[in-house]
Amino acid sequence: MKTTHRLCWISAPLALCMSIVIGCDNAPARSEPPANDRNAAATSTDRKDDSAGKSGGTTNETSPAPVEPRTEPKPEPAAPTTETPAPAVIETSGPSWKALDPTVHEFGTVWEGSTVTYDFRFRNVGSEPLKILSPPKGYCSCSKPGDYSKVVQPGEEGVIPYILSTKNAEGDLVRDLKVKFNDPKKPEWTIYMRGHVKEVCSIEVIADGRIDANDPAALAKVRDKKANFDVISQDETLFRVLRLVNTSGHSPLSMKLAPIAGDRFKATLRETTPGEEFELTLVGSPPYNIGYNNALIRLQTNVPDRPTWMISIYARLPERLEISPPKIVVNMKMAPAKTRKIEIRNHGDTPVKVTSLECSAKDYIVTLLPPNAEHPGDSTIEVIMPGGDYAPPPWGEIVRIGTTDAEKAVIEVPILPGFGPATPRPADKPLEFFPGKLLG
Repeated sequence: MKTTHRLCWISAPLALCMSIVIGCDNAPARSEPPANDRNAAATSTDRKDDSAGKSGGTTNETSPAPVEPRTEPKPEPAAPTTETPAPAVIETSGPSWKALDPTVHEFGTVWEGSTVTYDFRFRNVGSEPLKILSPPKGYCSCSKPGDYSKVVQPGEEGVIPYILSTKNAEGDLVRDLKVKFNDPKKPEWTIYMRGHVKEVCSIEVIADGRIDANDPAALAKVRDKKANFDVISQDETLFRVLRLVNTSGHSPLSMKLAPIAGDRFKATLRETTPGEEFELTLVGSPPYNIGYNNALIRLQTNVPDRPTWMISIYARLPERLEISPPKIVVNMKMAPAKTRKIEIRNHGDTPVKVTSLECSAKDYIVTLLPPNAEHPGDSTIEVIMPGGDYAPPPWGEIVRIGTTDAEKAVIEVPILPGFGPATPRPADKPLEFFPGKLLG
């Protein structure tokens, strides 16, 4: 009997150990979390194990005798501490910048007409203030900066908000802004926006009344012009056919043309491939106004995100002798460039020549450039102003051009510091002119 009791006494803990081992073997394997989630996973597991230990244990264990609670002395409140910020990281002497964002921002896919904004960040890793010397300049008027950091102290971050308009864009799009710093080693940073602009349909010019149908090279020049006729003459009838191909992602596509306001432009829509391709025919009839002649085509669609799709018609009737620009604005924030050009475009039949050139500012360099081979009847005047922070006086300066034209023998182009009118010229600064150069 003693032997039997002794075997039973040994078997009980052995069975308990076996049950523990068997329980561990049957437990599901723990999966390894991703590297960036391991700390969180470990914390979660530790909390679970702690709670299991507190609630677990066998029922036949003897509970310990209760212990009288001990009163711990309250610790003295710690004196408040002031954290000292980490010193700025200086990598080089003088002003120096380091990009904190990739040079290219991928904005994905957006609908035409959307505005995309992204903040490009950088840090001054030099020992002197870092400056952006002039407003970042965009690829075109579709790209512009927001309220960017003009001056960044050593160790601090700066930002350049890039604001991109996708109006009239289509398909894959890449645009840029050029940033100029006072960093002698890296004076320029070009930042890019890249993505895809989606529209209801792609638009391709497949016929134009001003182009020979048998001249594919000429047609290629206007293929992407959509409904923009550009410069027109007073008495011409405009005609253009656009091929519209469904790119909306919604199929089949249905579209219905709404009437165009006014009598100058007419449009007709024809479906060529059911639900996928259409032809839009545009006709413009004189008389036209001097300047821009615009109209808006509205197409009702079954695309949920674009129930109304609009196509703009542009046609510009210039004056016979067109001066571009009619005035020059030099502004350090909006238009800082100090070298400008004045174009005299002759849209008439009578040749016009520049006979004299002068300017009211003695330190300007004003030059009539040689004729352009592609447009020999036009004239180009180059105006070079003082550099640096120069701005014209409030009353402005004047470039005066003499010509052989009977109606416009003298052309004056004002140069102003802003878009508003000039102030009166002071009495102690009488108007006088200094001759320019005639190289044409």
